[in-house]
Amino acid sequence: MKSNGVRIKVCGMTRARDAETALRLGADAIGFVFAPSPRKVSPAQARSILKDVGPVAFSVGVFVNASIETILRTAEMCRLSAIQLHGDETPAFARGIASLKVFKAFRYQAGFSVGTMNRYPADAYFIENGGSVLRGGSGRTWDWKALKGSAIQKPFFVSGGLHPENVRQAIRTLRLYGVDVSSGVESRPGIKCARRLKAFIQNVRSATEREI
Repeated sequence: MKSNGVRIKVCGMTRARDAETALRLGADAIGFVFAPSPRKVSPAQARSILKDVGPVAFSVGVFVNASIETILRTAEMCRLSAIQLHGDETPAFARGIASLKVFKAFRYQAGFSVGTMNRYPADAYFIENGGSVLRGGSGRTWDWKALKGSAIQKPFFVSGGLHPENVRQAIRTLRLYGVDVSSGVESRPGIKCARRLKAFIQNVRSATEREI
């Protein structure tokens, strides 16, 4: 996932046309949800989309408490670039799939600890709003300022409630490694809006140019 500024991951892909649009507009990665969600896809669907967009796409598979065997099988079938764990997966579990690039999501809620997060063996962290029953992002904005000044030791993304109108504020508040968006650029669940995608990516890049 290469970028000169803040990395952009557009998650919840269900259609090749949306994946193609996101990448053409400048997204650094696209994500597929393999867990209960309005945006859930099967490995066969994700593989078909990735076949259409081509091998240059950095693709991330989102899993919630799946078995190691399921994750490895899906990653191989879809040729995923990285795995994003959104459940209760332990550090030992993550080490069991160390052959893959591993991202770990943490929910910002009571009991959240930067120290605990820093000890988790992952290549990057995703911090999301904890106020949702469904894992994998709530779509609700939360108080990013609470993380300002935290000694987070690895690259981290913020997700949950991001959209074109507030993403610059998030970047200026935290000087993020990356942002993860899904519902904030949709016309309805699972269907991306090209206009909102373009505005989101442009606002990320403009914030990066001014602040970095």
